Amino acid sequence: MVRELPVGRSGTDALHLAVALAEQAGELILETSTEVTTSKGRGNVVTAADLAAEEHIRKSLEKEFPTHGIVGEEFGSQIGSGTSSYQWIVDPLDGTMNFHRRIPFFAVSIALFLDDQPLLGVVYDPVRRECFSGRRGSGVTVDGQPIQVGNSSSLESALIAYDLGYIEDDVLLTFLTARTLAPRIQRSLSLGSCALGLAYVAAGRLDAYYHLGTAIWDFAAGWLLAEEAGATVSTFEGQPVTDMQHSSVLAAAPPIHTQLLKEFGNLT
Repeated sequence: MVRELPVGRSGTDALHLAVALAEQAGELILETSTEVTTSKGRGNVVTAADLAAEEHIRKSLEKEFPTHGIVGEEFGSQIGSGTSSYQWIVDPLDGTMNFHRRIPFFAVSIALFLDDQPLLGVVYDPVRRECFSGRRGSGVTVDGQPIQVGNSSSLESALIAYDLGYIEDDVLLTFLTARTLAPRIQRSLSLGSCALGLAYVAAGRLDAYYHLGTAIWDFAAGWLLAEEAGATVSTFEGQPVTDMQHSSVLAAAPPIHTQLLKEFGNLT
């Protein structure tokens, strides 16, 4: 079902605004230092680019949609001044460690939720200047060209990616899944960006992506993109994603998703 998108004060609808803000934030990131400013724990760093990009996105959203809520990775939550059910979920720089180490694989992620479900999603890769965008009921595009999930139907032909969180038990289980799947699949990769991992599933570049302990700002936009492109998205256990704070996420072409759940079920 296609839902009508809210329109900002400037007359721009929410999806076009999100695309513009993601691209602007991406350019800002490329112009900003890669040096770490603070650390939130082992492997979880913040750079000046994270802060500058989120500040730019937030200020623009507050101006255009003053009643909407905003949740961002670096500055937390800010509830709108009205009673709107709309909530923006922003990761200004997904893949900060890659960015800090000058590994060119990171992205800006912006999603709009309505009643705890993603309404639109944008993932922008500033290095490749690729913009993945979509809205509920209208499919997904990359730079305006329609994309869809891949057609692999067996694990033996599947290219699967994963990423590691910051909880030790999740990290160990992720390594166990990768080791167990290795003889059964074509190849596995660890990417360093949940947003791009999910976008790549949407584009058919990956057959599956999973992350056992990620935050809503990491997967919000990619969740919408993957589903709209035809992927099945669930938790690691096969349940609907309902936790609006932290969750495990598994996105895959439907036949691959079913087979992965069976494999994962044998490990837990």
